Amino acid sequence: MTIMKILNSSAKNTGIARYVEGIPNSEIYSLQILNSEYPGKIIKPKFKYMPWSIKVNKPGIAFDIKDLEDYTFIYSSQATPIVSKDIHNQFIIIHDILPLKYNPKKGVRKYIKKQIEKFRDAERIITPSNYTKERLVKEFNYNANKIDVIPSYISTNLKSTIKTKEELRKQLSLPLNKKIIINVAGGTPNKGNNELPIIMKMLPSDFILVHIGPEIKGEKIINIQNIDDNLLSKYYQASDLYLSTSYDEGFGLPPIEAQYLGVPVIGRKLKVFEETMGNTYIKFEDWNNITDVYEGFNNLDQAEGYWRQWYYTIMGGYNEKDEYIEKGKENAKKYTFEQFQANWLKWQKGVI
Repeated sequence: MTIMKILNSSAKNTGIARYVEGIPNSEIYSLQILNSEYPGKIIKPKFKYMPWSIKVNKPGIAFDIKDLEDYTFIYSSQATPIVSKDIHNQFIIIHDILPLKYNPKKGVRKYIKKQIEKFRDAERIITPSNYTKERLVKEFNYNANKIDVIPSYISTNLKSTIKTKEELRKQLSLPLNKKIIINVAGGTPNKGNNELPIIMKMLPSDFILVHIGPEIKGEKIINIQNIDDNLLSKYYQASDLYLSTSYDEGFGLPPIEAQYLGVPVIGRKLKVFEETMGNTYIKFEDWNNITDVYEGFNNLDQAEGYWRQWYYTIMGGYNEKDEYIEKGKENAKKYTFEQFQANWLKWQKGVI
């Protein structure tokens, strides 16, 4: 059995780290870019105070990597610094190209663009979705025949409970008489978190939002942070609907996690969601293409027709939610940990 080496630069508990931790027959080497916990064998910077730009652009100066230069790696993401002498015999996982549009830091955008251009020459590229694959081909002239799609997986720590929704709400100190919408999202602009306060303000008073992620200020919003998968499972199952306001995703795992635990999903009609969820979620369709005009701006509340469309989608979705519970559960079966490992074993057999 051949053990494949993974070069990682993402902190533990991130989506990228969890993805590579699930790859069978592998060992992880992690460049400690941030002062965080990392999976696998940790390669620390030579000096305690080292700028991010040096760590990623000049890893040979920042880290002792001489022994790594001749290894064949699976690079964990498009952000992982290149340590190999020859990129042509390396394998790269490119999860998305979203930072090029949504990261507010010019230095990060420039770095990611340079990385994606260099990784084009790798032996093979892995993406979690056909959507990301298509963007690499179209926008960066990647060879489609060199790209393999291996979707992400639902954490095995997300567990279905025998407790009722009422029992879970009591345990979590959530109101028993409210219609609870849940949203799980980081703070990057592509998540559309700026829309959530406006949506909640216009919904009737018996709706509340449980947001798992960086704090969002607004009416009828409960913010929850720093929880494990066991507790996340309970919040999912205490909720009536999952709401995604994302403008773009490379894959989009939380909606599928919600489906797995029996929570119907409402989300924007995105190409990637059409791929990963198809007809198993309730679609918000922006008929007037307002999103392209207002995305990321502070004057979103001026788009009255846009918000009416969200209102009717959510209100209608609540009434239709029971129809989507079993559809969602069936869809989520495609993204189990067992299926993920089987996909990777098949891939490894083809390249080793």
